[in-house]
Amino acid sequence: AETIEQVISYFHQTNKSPFDTLLQGMTGFSDEHLYVLLGRRASTAHQYAKAADAFAKVPTTTWTKDPWQGNFRYNPFVLTTNNKNVRYTGTPLDFAQTMTAMAKRLADNPSDFEAAYTLGCGAYNMSYQGNAWILCKRARSSAEVNTYEEKNFEIDYYQANKAKGYFEIALKSPDKELAAKACFGAAACEEAQFFIYASTQGGEEDYEAMERRIKQEKIRNYSHYFTLLRSEFAKTQYQKQALRECADYHLFASRK
Repeated sequence: AETIEQVISYFHQTNKSPFDTLLQGMTGFSDEHLYVLLGRRASTAHQYAKAADAFAKVPTTTWTKDPWQGNFRYNPFVLTTNNKNVRYTGTPLDFAQTMTAMAKRLADNPSDFEAAYTLGCGAYNMSYQGNAWILCKRARSSAEVNTYEEKNFEIDYYQANKAKGYFEIALKSPDKELAAKACFGAAACEEAQFFIYASTQGGEEDYEAMERRIKQEKIRNYSHYFTLLRSEFAKTQYQKQALRECADYHLFASRK
């Protein structure tokens, strides 16, 4: 984000040389492009206040056009058990402002478990697996995670560690229903991490042997929160809802 801020400062210089004017004209950048980029960089770094400041400088009409209209239409503060998205009428600015407010609430009161859960949902949905990935990236492909792509798949956009951290805070809530929701959210983050792991396996290993190994590793290393949901929150309505509506959890819970 710091680099983009420097570029914006450069574009807003009052005493521009003829070369500066020529160079800036050749880039084709507008304030809209630059502030959207700054907002994305800040969002990726979970700097919500900085993202809100940047998005506030973007014309409101931008959010009514593609790619935003088609890719930012579902509620980023909701994580459902049936994988069905809920419509959202807010803008990226609204989202960033809410995240800023929730982050302040949590900073002021580390036991504000509702704020922690809301932050977890927002952070998860900004990730590769979420419904608001466009807040961090210009484009997304379902095939971009693989063994031959030269990308860093350890970054939070793919791993959702920030979201998992928020859900782990909310898991401490004395409200068992909220804690169960947080547990399911953490499981979604765990599943996102497993997807990256499984999709980047390859090499000389026999394919069927690799499939068996990955299946075993999912049970051993990527099922902690499903196990917790089944053992600690079995009596909650939310766990029962997840059992009915989430095929992955239903399959997991059916195992002895």
